Amino acid sequence: MTRAAVALLLLAAPAAAQKPARKPPPDGTVFRLAPDAPKHATADVEFRDPDDKRWPNFFYGKPAAAGTFTFDAKKPAGAFTLTCDKMAQKQGEQARRVLGDVTPEGAVPAVTFTLTKCGEVAAAKDADKNAPKEAFPVEGTLAVGGKAAAVAGVGTWKWNYGKDAEVPESVQLTLRFAVKGTDLGLPSADPVRVTVGCVAYKDLPKK
Repeated sequence: MTRAAVALLLLAAPAAAQKPARKPPPDGTVFRLAPDAPKHATADVEFRDPDDKRWPNFFYGKPAAAGTFTFDAKKPAGAFTLTCDKMAQKQGEQARRVLGDVTPEGAVPAVTFTLTKCGEVAAAKDADKNAPKEAFPVEGTLAVGGKAAAVAGVGTWKWNYGKDAEVPESVQLTLRFAVKGTDLGLPSADPVRVTVGCVAYKDLPKK
């Protein structure tokens, strides 16, 4: 086949279907959380030493009950409680970890986080090119075992889209804040960096 013939075939071939432009959901869209759908873990809590001198702790679990996150480009709203009662790497030496004093080998305290308030959206500070460009203040309560503390920090969202979907089917929420070690039952008041993550769905997956 000559080059000219190949060129004609290429010109005659239908143009590849363009993927739909992805966009955020309309204001007022409600994303839901539930303890029984989906079946796998959809929440996690991470504890880190700001100086990284101690190993981090990772907990994971599910919502404690039905909850919601309502998107609004200016001021979102949310109300939910997460229960993360499973800990990664629970065996072995725990003394070198951030929560080592409250997680001796084999002991796993239940970690819960309750979101009570979201504030107005603003440009995220110090965000790199891959980080969310917007953030919003959050307030809530964090509890480790029997110790609970009021916390305040910053939340961001990341949209998850289905194949060829224009609007997201779920949202990944990430909430970051710091808390004094003594508020978690640790002997030191040095700050601990906490990151809470969860997924909320526009339509909950089937059980």
